[in-house]
Amino acid sequence: ARPRDHSFLHRFALFVKQGQGSFRRIQKADLLREAGYVVHEAAGGHQAMEIARQQTIDVILLDIMMPGIDGYEVCKRIKGNAKTKSTAVVMLTSKSSMIDKFRGSWSGCNAYLSKPVVEDELLATIAKFLPSALESIRD
Repeated sequence: ARPRDHSFLHRFALFVKQGQGSFRRIQKADLLREAGYVVHEAAGGHQAMEIARQQTIDVILLDIMMPGIDGYEVCKRIKGNAKTKSTAVVMLTSKSSMIDKFRGSWSGCNAYLSKPVVEDELLATIAKFLPSALESIRD
């Protein structure tokens, strides 16, 4: 099925790790597709950064523990790149200590959600960073 064409839904990226938790990952990707989002998936940090540079992405969901480079480093690189620095990064991870949240903030992430995340919270967090939501804040 083709994603619904809603003016408030633009592009969306879901960057996830491979391996354990893949059933949950598929459920989250399906949830977002059903909500009308265009979802791009990456198997690790390097692929996530490549997709972010090549596609128009509004929001990136990023795990911390990924193959290759971790989510903190991916976030730093996304925020340090002129083409991708305005892309919102949401950490979606099982790491929930205060230190982990500080590290996420220091790396430049826009929001930090601890797993398991409630679907409504996930969708509400994503919606905050869509261009239409950001324009209404500026008005």
